[in-house]
Amino acid sequence: MQVKLVSSLTRSGTSIGQSDSVVNAVRLRMEEAGNRVLGIPIVYEDLDGGSEETGSWDAERERANALHAVSDPDVLAYVATLDADAAPHSIPITNQAGLLQISPCNTYPGLTRPFKPDEPDKYYPTGKRTYLRTALPDDLQGAFAAHWAKELGAAAAIVLNDTEPFGRGVALPFAHRCRGLGIEVGGRSGSFRSRRSTARSPSGWRQVVRILSSTAASSRTAPVRCGATSALPRLRSR
Repeated sequence: MQVKLVSSLTRSGTSIGQSDSVVNAVRLRMEEAGNRVLGIPIVYEDLDGGSEETGSWDAERERANALHAVSDPDVLAYVATLDADAAPHSIPITNQAGLLQISPCNTYPGLTRPFKPDEPDKYYPTGKRTYLRTALPDDLQGAFAAHWAKELGAAAAIVLNDTEPFGRGVALPFAHRCRGLGIEVGGRSGSFRSRRSTARSPSGWRQVVRILSSTAASSRTAPVRCGATSALPRLRSR
């Protein structure tokens, strides 16, 4: 008799370092426990939820990994995902099977609380919650950032997002709280191309650079909140 833990993380591309940290932590804790739980041997299976071709998470791979986990009666829990964008592809599968899914990384608010229409209920076909995360949701991060902007004396702010769950999750609550604090949100606020396009295509992040450049020229004192992921390292270098 044995039980299993199965993880599905992005094991390629720029996210491999974060995934390695999670995998190493799981393996370390299992070793400390003698690879047993309540005297029962526990086995860990590390699956790749990403695509080597794109260097990012992959919807088809994530669904396949979730189906693999729920089909094995020995699996006790499914540790997934690294990217919040991938979670909607596996949560309904594990929920339907009644398998616990845990993420140490997902921060998109809509996975566990109302954020967009039908969220989070649309991810839980059984009506029962079988997913949890240990990371702080983005809406709290966005609200804290707005209060910080207020403390710095900001009277206006520019808010951008890449239309992906993480980008929206930090940018929209920031804008909402700014308005509540009397900070004007306007100018060139809005969205740009999706994270995947921005991360892979020069035209994507150049689009953001143009927006920020025009913002700097017209409003030098307004802070900019950019909700995005892979584009940011390139933006910082410009």
